[in-house]
Amino acid sequence: MNQVKVDAVINAARDVCKHSYKGLTKNRQRVLEILLMQEQPISAYEIRDKTHETIGLSLRAMSVYRALEFLESMKLAHRVNAANKYLACKSLSAKCQHQSSLFLICKSCQRTAEIEAPNNIIQSFYQHIEAADFLAKGSQLEVITLCNHCKQAMHTL
Repeated sequence: MNQVKVDAVINAARDVCKHSYKGLTKNRQRVLEILLMQEQPISAYEIRDKTHETIGLSLRAMSVYRALEFLESMKLAHRVNAANKYLACKSLSAKCQHQSSLFLICKSCQRTAEIEAPNNIIQSFYQHIEAADFLAKGSQLEVITLCNHCKQAMHTL
């Protein structure tokens, strides 16, 4: 994402936080900026390292985790549990607008894509979970897949 778009999302994120009576502190903003600049999910330790590389700031891992927790609570970022990594919500309006997030994660290269599934499909999925006597503990779905690039690489072997 280019700097103009990053700045626009940061401004929108400030508004989201202000309306929730919470602040987008400098550390939270730096973590969000790093997430926005990434094309793929990134770990908290990678965020810490990138913060040091880009602006020379040494954030402790705990500070990064606190910022990530805040960004998740404000629906500005997502944690991809299968990879134990984070990414900014793909919504450029700053706050995640969809009720459920659906992530496709390549089991080979870890490439991740966030897609929006129609609510009726998500609701049907949750009904099937309940019918099997389980309770969904979150509104995020992760599907382990094989991306086209890795699929093609397997066929050329």
